[in-house]
Amino acid sequence: MSDLLYRHMETADEPLVRELTRKCHPSWPPRPKFWYHANPTIVALNGDRVIGYGSYTVDNHPAGMSFIQYLRDSAVDPEYRGQGIGRALLLKRMAVGRTVGCAMFVGMTWEGNAPMHAILKSAGFHECQRVPNAFQFNDPPADGIICVNAGAHD
Repeated sequence: MSDLLYRHMETADEPLVRELTRKCHPSWPPRPKFWYHANPTIVALNGDRVIGYGSYTVDNHPAGMSFIQYLRDSAVDPEYRGQGIGRALLLKRMAVGRTVGCAMFVGMTWEGNAPMHAILKSAGFHECQRVPNAFQFNDPPADGIICVNAGAHD
């Protein structure tokens, strides 16, 4: 969808992001106050409606010579799925990471989330580790699968 606006979340967007989270992840507990600010969040807007979001953090790379971006929550309204919004949100987060010097990108999803697996694979991620019960609030609970992009390509 070319008429969408992508930008970092503003304070007024937070209730809309929380509403979308409840819609897309109904079994997950609410994030603490200020979570979406502490974990910068890019939103996809159709007019004044938040139809997708993706959060991230940036930290020092464990090897100490660069930065690493951790992909956090993401969601796309079911009405808008399959239109490239999830991939666009991923690439926009990665662009921010590259701007600040990230050399590695890490995300996690669960085995049954085929759309997110496809999005991550299309952006050069590969699966590298299973984390037992990482998605304990899914219905049913699920192991997490850590996916990594070493930053050499999109």
